[in-house]
Amino acid sequence: MRCWPDCCCFVVIFVHHTSWLGGVGACAVLLSRPAKTPTCPSWLACRLSSVVADQLVGLLGPHQPLIKRPSVEQPSNDRPSAASMEFTPFTKAYDWDEVRDIIRQGRTEIFCRYQEVNDTYAKGIAEIRQTYVSTGDYIKIRVLKYPSEADPGSRKLKARPADPKVSLTMTLIDNDYPYALHPEISHKVLWSQKILTRQQIIDFLKTQLDLDKVEYQFFENPPHKKTVPEVQHIHVMVRELPAVSSA
Repeated sequence: MRCWPDCCCFVVIFVHHTSWLGGVGACAVLLSRPAKTPTCPSWLACRLSSVVADQLVGLLGPHQPLIKRPSVEQPSNDRPSAASMEFTPFTKAYDWDEVRDIIRQGRTEIFCRYQEVNDTYAKGIAEIRQTYVSTGDYIKIRVLKYPSEADPGSRKLKARPADPKVSLTMTLIDNDYPYALHPEISHKVLWSQKILTRQQIIDFLKTQLDLDKVEYQFFENPPHKKTVPEVQHIHVMVRELPAVSSA
């Protein structure tokens, strides 16, 4: 789902009418338009009808947009994190501490992609569906090395049962369409033929990552956010371990 580029400036008008907007938003700060625009299905403006939106734009005039991230519990420390940053400019991606807090609190549905990444993603999915019966077939054939055959009706490719000699049980690859994350964070995806337990995921990642040099966090999207529900996949966030001071 795409959100309107100017959606978040609507909050300015209704900051004191939180009951009408589901209790969201108490204050706002206007920021200049950034170069990158993330897409997030939980944005407030996505809940407004296009008719109401047009009326609000007429009232607001040429204000610059904001992005509002859904809030999470405020941590006990004083450092601003995903919990405290209600309004964040588009150029501010999630950092490592924010990613950790969001995963621990089970709020992973708020992760977003930059608009240009989301557009590329949508284009890629459309191209896949021109050649493959489904995105699940694409992943099985191209990523997990399943044998393929032409579907009799559509003539598109579909996956045949896995071949133990060539098919991969699971694999870890870079995400071609990563979430909006700090540059130090690498977004990878673990694809698997079978449903994995948490311990199986940990054991496999130990074989794929040099844990003397990197650290990781992982999560699985809720069912309603999975774009490839036919194949289990785990999102894995990786970064190099911070340098330890000798002082």
